[in-house]
Amino acid sequence: MVDDATIAKLNEQYHATPGPTDILSFDYGEGQGELIISVECAVRQAKRFRVTPSRELARYVVHGILHLHGYDDRAPEDRRRMRAAERRLISQACRDFEITGLISRQRSKR
Repeated sequence: MVDDATIAKLNEQYHATPGPTDILSFDYGEGQGELIISVECAVRQAKRFRVTPSRELARYVVHGILHLHGYDDRAPEDRRRMRAAERRLISQACRDFEITGLISRQRSKR
């Protein structure tokens, strides 16, 4: 989990896209991958969508994991399929895990 400035540098470096993004997923193969998430973006988007920052962060994690498992969201049909999978997995995660403390723990590490 990083700030907007850090993810913007990585977005430019690895995707040739200027500016921050919500999440970057890197698939290293053999079941290995990395997710880099902008906490600042999650906080902004949470306000926009009227959800908690923790829920938005959880959505980013699920979104990134889906990318690592071959999901894509460029084409409209693929995006609908990915969003449906996100909703299903987030609902399951919310039933099974306590995700509400993600933001407070992240902020306390700064």
